[in-house]
Amino acid sequence: QTITGNVDSTGSSNGTLNFLGNTSSVTGAIGSTYPLALVSFNGAGAINLPSNAKSALFNVGNASAIVTANQLITANLAYTAAGTFNAENGLTGNVDFAGHAGTFNLALGQTITGNVDSIGSSNGHLNLTNGRVTGTVGTINPLSSVTFYAGASSLGAAARAINFTVADAGAIVTASGLMTGAVGYTAGGSMEIDAGLIGNVDFAGYAGTLNIGAGQIITGNVDSTGSSNGSLIFLGNTSSVTGIIGATNPL
Repeated sequence: QTITGNVDSTGSSNGTLNFLGNTSSVTGAIGSTYPLALVSFNGAGAINLPSNAKSALFNVGNASAIVTANQLITANLAYTAAGTFNAENGLTGNVDFAGHAGTFNLALGQTITGNVDSIGSSNGHLNLTNGRVTGTVGTINPLSSVTFYAGASSLGAAARAINFTVADAGAIVTASGLMTGAVGYTAGGSMEIDAGLIGNVDFAGYAGTLNIGAGQIITGNVDSTGSSNGSLIFLGNTSSVTGIIGATNPL
């Protein structure tokens, strides 16, 4: 079903908007005057928000929900199920996977202005395509994965995930805060570490590049399982790798 119009709360912030099924949408803006209290996506299938939306909280409440927000979302986003949220024009707010295996896809050239975490237990998948996260990632619990596709993506603060993956030959990743987790390559993109890495690096036979900023440390091993490949570049002095380089195959 479709609401052909706007959903708002004049006077003060309040109101709950529930999407109970698929192919639902609101054609107009949500929360233009004051943010709603809650927008919840409880049904399975595709839900579309084509205009700006503001709410105190957005909730992905169904594992089969596929939410696409075409304009800027201003809200904290929480997962109470392992659904998918596609932010086509960015998010101003925090994301909490809350121990659920949800997926957040940030569209080309967009920004999450906030933190991304998983309160309760480690879980959640963050996918960036030429995207930026200004806050921390995985402070309370590491995410399951952070994956970088084509374009210049950046992590503006400390980030923790079980796996960081450079997944496109055109990926150019800059990590400005300490990274904690394994870094893997499934394509020949590049990553620059400007505040250190605690974890192992595996080029996995791909012609990827890992740049280490001046004075930074990789606390772990750097290898290329599968076949010999990968470039490790030290950009300045007093940088180091504590573990073994090229144990399985030479870089």
